[in-house]
Amino acid sequence: MSIFAGSQLTFLNREDIFCEVKVPGHKKTCYALDVQTSTFPLRKSPVADLARILYGFLDTPYLWGGRSRAGIDCSGLVQQCLCLLGFSLPLRDSDMQENSLGSAIPHGEGERSLQLGDLVFWPGHVGIMLDDKLLIHANATDMCVSIGPLSYWEEHIFNTQANSIRSIRRLFS
Repeated sequence: MSIFAGSQLTFLNREDIFCEVKVPGHKKTCYALDVQTSTFPLRKSPVADLARILYGFLDTPYLWGGRSRAGIDCSGLVQQCLCLLGFSLPLRDSDMQENSLGSAIPHGEGERSLQLGDLVFWPGHVGIMLDDKLLIHANATDMCVSIGPLSYWEEHIFNTQANSIRSIRRLFS
């Protein structure tokens, strides 16, 4: 049984270098050093750890409805990254995330000033900017979490689904 980052654990006991934890329906003995008992250790700003967390999901297989390194979808990637930054995000679908996260920023041609952590939304899809040009997202084209220029994904999604960017939301100022 695998336990992934962000899993909710109940500690049952700890002996020396081992601890016993409970996840729904299972008990598991682990090395105590492998289990963090507190919220993800944040730096001065959550965005300082975001890139490291995002790169940790790189090449994770795409799985619709997935929320772990075993398989993840686009909104699950947003949800898990924010969870690992210490934010509670019960919103599971990209349309819910779009309607409630961050603040809108302009996204018309020539208006972009994107930064790490900006969320880019298409109908039914979301990606996270790594900088002003690169997008990381879980997608069914590559069947994994991949990185590419936003301009490529904009064109690809328009050509294959006739969808344009619907909004861009800034999480961190």
